[in-house]
Amino acid sequence: ILPLVLSRLHRWTMGHAVTFFDNDFAGRLAQKQMQTARAVTDVASEMVNVVAFALASVLGSAAFLLAVDGWGAVALLVWLAAISR
Repeated sequence: ILPLVLSRLHRWTMGHAVTFFDNDFAGRLAQKQMQTARAVTDVASEMVNVVAFALASVLGSAAFLLAVDGWGAVALLVWLAAISR
């Protein structure tokens, strides 16, 4: 994701007139682009981790309930179906 965000930010920056950059140094703009790209990458990575952890928790709970008592797993699946609507 990082290279994609960087290339998009670079394209957006190159579309501006030279007067846009009069008060900013090139290093400062490049640093802001790098920080933004890194932040977007971190957010996307964290979202994937959250979804994977939630899915693993639900599947682990269902497997545990199935091992202990099959009706507990059925109750969990019914509850999940009810809250997903």
